[in-house]
Amino acid sequence: MRGLAMMAVLLLSFSAMGCLAATATADSAQAPAQGPGVYRIVNAASGTALRAYKSGGTIFVSSTLENPGPFELWEIAQAEDGYTIKNVGLSLNGPPANASARQTEQGEPVVTGSAPTTWSIRPAGGGTFVIKVPNDDLLWNAEPPVIPRGDVRLRGADGSAAQRWRLELIRD
Repeated sequence: MRGLAMMAVLLLSFSAMGCLAATATADSAQAPAQGPGVYRIVNAASGTALRAYKSGGTIFVSSTLENPGPFELWEIAQAEDGYTIKNVGLSLNGPPANASARQTEQGEPVVTGSAPTTWSIRPAGGGTFVIKVPNDDLLWNAEPPVIPRGDVRLRGADGSAAQRWRLELIRD
């Protein structure tokens, strides 16, 4: 009897992992849990928030102890086929600092720029999401090592925690 229970647990675990991979590669945009608003975007692998300090620079997660203030806050807004994501701190006194990719290719860094990129935000289980190129298998990935800093680059879906993000609502 104990062996059958263990086998059932293993089968359910493998089934859940398969659902996660399918969710991470689905093509249609999905609303964040709370909808458009201002969020801290926290990487599931590192437990650290996404930030940017320079317009045109690569966005990253960091384990350093400084308080990034508005530079770790991101405004998620509805776009026609998905969402735009804009850094609040960089946009305060300058042009909008949208999370964008110059090209949608494997390994391309996600940077801040004035031109918005439309992203798909899909649930990935356990209260996490993947942020990806719509209709493509390229997801935001926190590149190792994330101590002290891990740049965010586009990578193919692999189901890892480095590609999952918690969206912590600050305000709508």
